[in-house]
Amino acid sequence: MRQLTATESHFVDIKDKDNFLEKFNSQVTLLVIWSKDLSPSYLKNLFEIATEKEAKISACAWDTTHKAIKFHSQFKPSPYSERDIRYLERFFVFFKKV
Repeated sequence: MRQLTATESHFVDIKDKDNFLEKFNSQVTLLVIWSKDLSPSYLKNLFEIATEKEAKISACAWDTTHKAIKFHSQFKPSPYSERDIRYLERFFVFFKKV
């Protein structure tokens, strides 16, 4: 069984690249808000940074039906950021249907 650990975390705006990189380099957990109107270029940039820094990404969403936060397994971004974005979009679409 995996252990749940807590580290310092910060909400960051993915559009503010300088602040994003500063927080990313400080080795804290980053909470990036996903919105459907977010340009794919910002998401592609996120995956490129995570790949370069060998960071893992995990998605989480609020399940209103069960009143619980659902976490997706951590994964390392692949060289194909468009595929990774579609993968995460499918995760979030599920919670829009619930």
